[in-house]
Amino acid sequence: MPLLAPSMSSRMNGAVWLLANGLDPQARSRLNGLLMTGAMVGMAAGAAIGSTTWTLAGAPGLYGFSALAGGTALAVSFLHRPSGDHSR
Repeated sequence: MPLLAPSMSSRMNGAVWLLANGLDPQARSRLNGLLMTGAMVGMAAGAAIGSTTWTLAGAPGLYGFSALAGGTALAVSFLHRPSGDHSR
């Protein structure tokens, strides 16, 4: 079962497409580079924290940290309310 109605999902995809493609190509490239840099920094931080947790607390500590990180990310995504008018 989809999380959004098909019409709502297609509207959101269309809005994202218009936003991304409405930018100057160089600006899109810079935003993409920023996104990839942030993703790499996040992955490196996760690997460092995970290996430290494994060394200090073993597998149960790593599983606990993973559950805590996942739960935190889920809570942040549910509680995030973008500011401004997004009704269009």
